Amino acid sequence: MSQIILECRSLTKAFDGIRAVDNVWLAVERQQIVAIIGPNGAGKTTLFNLCTGFLRPDSGFIRFKGQDITRFAPNQITLLGIARTFQDLRLIRQMTVLENVLLAIPHQAGEGFWGAIAGRRSAREERTNHKQAMEWLKFVGLENKVSDLAGALSYGQQKLLGLACCLATGAEVLMLDEPVAGVEPATNDRILDYLRHLPSLGKTVVFIEHNL
Repeated sequence: MSQIILECRSLTKAFDGIRAVDNVWLAVERQQIVAIIGPNGAGKTTLFNLCTGFLRPDSGFIRFKGQDITRFAPNQITLLGIARTFQDLRLIRQMTVLENVLLAIPHQAGEGFWGAIAGRRSAREERTNHKQAMEWLKFVGLENKVSDLAGALSYGQQKLLGLACCLATGAEVLMLDEPVAGVEPATNDRILDYLRHLPSLGKTVVFIEHNL
């Protein structure tokens, strides 16, 4: 089995004639931690948007575990096993910490949205999802914040919640857009410690950073 889990070849994307991503080749091996580094405006987030389906490349292709995902939609890519965070935290601020993580957990195959809304999800699945959500909240140190509204958390805690939501998807590849930007030094160190531990859990991490 190839050790390469995510691959980009000849990836190019231009906006109004300006190439934000110019002939990029990238090969990420399983359970690696890879940093995409560069100054603001270098095209790092554009590369992430291409790999996760939020943009379509002008040329080139993207493969995940050997499958061409170049033209897949973001939800399809997430279900395959690539999840991401964003620079702007995309949490549901009016919902609790626990509810945010529960929403990130994929529904079991065959269960539709309306079935979940109507309460037909099995009690066993609810217990399993609750346990899984709590495990990831404990992993990021937010197990005592489960009933707090996401919007009431500090910025650093919201960053940690975003990481927990990303992990809750069950994805093998986590693409984290500036996971430590704007947080205080103590939280910065905590987040980096969590990232270092993820390969031992079978995760591959690709993250953006411009502060070497």
